[in-house]
Amino acid sequence: EKVKKILEIGVDRGESLLLWEQYFPNAEIHGLDINKECEKFNKDRVKIHIGDQSDQEFLNNFGKQNKFFDIIIDDGSHIHDHIIKSFTSLYPYLNNKGYYVVEDVINNYDTTNFFIRYAYGINYYPTNKATIDEPGYKSFDLKNCDDIRNVVGLNFYRHLIFVKKGFNPEENPFKNIIKDQFIY
Repeated sequence: EKVKKILEIGVDRGESLLLWEQYFPNAEIHGLDINKECEKFNKDRVKIHIGDQSDQEFLNNFGKQNKFFDIIIDDGSHIHDHIIKSFTSLYPYLNNKGYYVVEDVINNYDTTNFFIRYAYGINYYPTNKATIDEPGYKSFDLKNCDDIRNVVGLNFYRHLIFVKKGFNPEENPFKNIIKDQFIY
C-alpha cells in the first residue's frame, strides 16, 4: 500500500499492468512500450507511454517528465544494450529504497556481468591503501560508477535481477573512481 508509482517497460498484452493495479492499490501504474496499440490500456491509474527503450534521449526525457518511481520493471526487449540504456537513464528517477527489476535475463551474460559490478560497491570495505588495482576492480568499466554509491541491495534470482536503491556509506570509494587513481 506504500507503493505510489510504478513503471513497467514492455506492456505487450497488458496482463502485468492489471496485476500491478490490483497488487498495488494506491499506485499510479505507468507502462512504456514501442507499440502504439498499447495505448488502449490507458485508464484510471494506468498511464501508457509510447517510446523506444533503445532511444537514450527519449528515456532521459521520459525520466525527467515522469519522476519519481517506487518500482521500475524492465520487461521490454531483453536486449543487453536496451537494458543498460534503460537502467542508466531511469535509475536516477527511482525513489530511495525503491527497486529496479530486470526480467528475463536468460543466458544474457553481458547484462548479468554489468549488474555484478554493483556487488563490489555494496561489499566494499575501506582499507588504507584502496586503489583500483585491488581484486575485483579490474574486471569492469570504471567510467560509469557514480550510480554504484546508491545501491544497497542486489539480488539475482532465476532469470531476474533486483537492484535496491539507497545510500551507501561515505567511505565507499566508487563515488570517486573515474580514472586510474588512488582513492584516498
